[in-house]
Amino acid sequence: MNPKQIANFKKSYSDMDKTDEIDAFIIADYLRFGRNQMSIVKESQYVALQQLTRSRYQLVRMLTKEKQHFLQHLSCKCNTFSQEVNSSTFGNAMMELFLEKFSLEELADMPLEELAEFLQTKGKNRFGDPKCVASTIQKAVRSSYRLDKVVEDSID
Repeated sequence: MNPKQIANFKKSYSDMDKTDEIDAFIIADYLRFGRNQMSIVKESQYVALQQLTRSRYQLVRMLTKEKQHFLQHLSCKCNTFSQEVNSSTFGNAMMELFLEKFSLEELADMPLEELAEFLQTKGKNRFGDPKCVASTIQKAVRSSYRLDKVVEDSID
């Protein structure tokens, strides 16, 4: 803010005395009218950082939105999955399980050892007890309600 500009602006309030409260009011009024021209210096590094920050923010928002959309579809297909399975839904093994196009019936009927081996292979041997995880997946699939064929086709 330029004090000379504010002093000239104060001249328009000729009927007011000079006190600290009135000076604060006049400065606030000057800012409210928007007559101050504050210029922002935009250096190239600042602009680059601003663009990167905005891009990252947009990517995080889009990723969050897509994850929520995926979880919504998962809860429609297998409503008890999130409550039953104590593993990250977005982990590598679970995502590979969803991407393999197994139907719920195939997962329920798959031998426990085969599902556990699939999880260990895709999870790079990071499961402590893959049979326990496989059995909870099958339990979640068996206990979830089945959708109507028309609704299921729209979700797949």
